[in-house]
Amino acid sequence: MRDVKRTKTRFLAFPENVEAGRSKSMTTSERDNWLINIDNSAAAAASQLGSAAVEAVFRRYDIACAEEADDCDLAEIFGELYALEADSR
Repeated sequence: MRDVKRTKTRFLAFPENVEAGRSKSMTTSERDNWLINIDNSAAAAASQLGSAAVEAVFRRYDIACAEEADDCDLAEIFGELYALEADSR
């Protein structure tokens, strides 16, 4: 289980926020939630399609595991893994 007691805030630069001179922040707790969701979808997709399918998603983001992902990529990574999982049902 991930340590969710950390309270450090990370800052993301989304294009719409950068243009307006703002940045959206992601708390460590929010990041941990994304990572848990990614881990769960990755496990389900790997059990149905094999680990190569999950590894292919991670390779597109130049990472070996979800923990290496940039905050701004977490939602997209989850979306791709969830789609793999849902399509294989």
